[in-house]
Amino acid sequence: MTKTLLDGPGRVLESVHPRFLVDLAQGDDARHPQAHQQQFRERLMQELLARVQLQAWTNGGMLNAPLSLRLTLVEKLASMLDPGHLALTQIAQHLALLQKMDHRQHSAFPELPQQIAALYEWFSARCRWKEKALTQRGLLVQAGEQSEQIFTRWRAGAYNAWSLPGRCFIVLEELRWGAFWRCLSSGKPASGGVVAG
Repeated sequence: MTKTLLDGPGRVLESVHPRFLVDLAQGDDARHPQAHQQQFRERLMQELLARVQLQAWTNGGMLNAPLSLRLTLVEKLASMLDPGHLALTQIAQHLALLQKMDHRQHSAFPELPQQIAALYEWFSARCRWKEKALTQRGLLVQAGEQSEQIFTRWRAGAYNAWSLPGRCFIVLEELRWGAFWRCLSSGKPASGGVVAG
């Protein structure tokens, strides 16, 4: 396992960073990954942190790290990577849930409730800003551009390293984590037909 994950076929995937940030914010308590998935996630974390020059954070087991530490890393990465509207929304929603929880068992981190509240405000503000930016630039236009880019990559063979079902899954994930999904979920009935047509 010496080949890097973010080189090769994975280099064209735009959904890796936002999805990874959401997984990191939610931690392993949101999922019960199998051993091979855990190894993959740890390698992905190490490569991602090395790319954004946060090598000091690359110690193993970060996905199982204390909540306070994970949230600090999520904040740092989100400020460096621009994760997109869906990721910002999901992280803010998870932080809203965390605000309602009792954090007394984290007695080593007495400032955790304040950290969660501050991060919730920060991610919510970024989410509102992203929503405004998407609306001003024309959500339909951006969704069309994103879908065209993805299907151009498909036609060019950028996803050929995966099986046909794998390629379909990747395309759907790429669309889901970008402007295309935001456009479809905006509730405008005409959006889906214009973008998909």
